[in-house]
Amino acid sequence: MSAIPKSVISDLLPLLATGDVSAETRAFLEAELEKDASLRAEYAALTATDTFATANLKPPEDVAMRSFRRTRWQLALQRQLYAFAMIFTFVGLALRIRSDDVHGIDVHLMLVEMPSVFGTSLALGVALWIAYFWYRKKP
Repeated sequence: MSAIPKSVISDLLPLLATGDVSAETRAFLEAELEKDASLRAEYAALTATDTFATANLKPPEDVAMRSFRRTRWQLALQRQLYAFAMIFTFVGLALRIRSDDVHGIDVHLMLVEMPSVFGTSLALGVALWIAYFWYRKKP
């Protein structure tokens, strides 16, 4: 028996099954398999299931394009959320400015004069800001 423990050799058997070992390691492991029947049985079980022979560990060829499209769509959605949040916030906080000779400059918040219209716009703006910041932190 070699100086390398049997458990270490057993840990290397999956690498031998996939062919991910150097020629020197392959020769060593094959020599150990010839000596030990339990290691041969373990290696036979690994290769009999055909898990390693049929495993396709490469990603699909279109994965880069799919990632690019998904990222582009997510950035577009983020920009749209930002734009609509700005618009609805500004509309909700709109001012009416009047100037006349008697009263001077008169500034009114439209939210006070028409709360149903401008309040709804402001509430929608706040909801869009929440969605924007939530989506921005999403991994």
